[in-house]
Amino acid sequence: MAVSKIGSNNSAEQEPLTPGVPTPWPDQVPATADAAVDAILAPLVDLPNAPVASHQEVFSQMYDALNRDLNAEPAHSPAKPGGNP
Repeated sequence: MAVSKIGSNNSAEQEPLTPGVPTPWPDQVPATADAAVDAILAPLVDLPNAPVASHQEVFSQMYDALNRDLNAEPAHSPAKPGGNP
């Protein structure tokens, strides 16, 4: 069994799991090019230090925040010259 690095879709970057050896946690969450999403995902960095019992709440809060961000109305941008409003 192998595990992918966070943010990696390349199967060549998978590392094998060794029984009894903890999988290293990333020092930082990879940037997503969306500052709002980056802020929502920031708590993932500290997750290994949080009690396991609190993990569900952390993920639930991130899930809810991501849903709100995804469903938010886009910022209104000014109409382009010569375009429709």
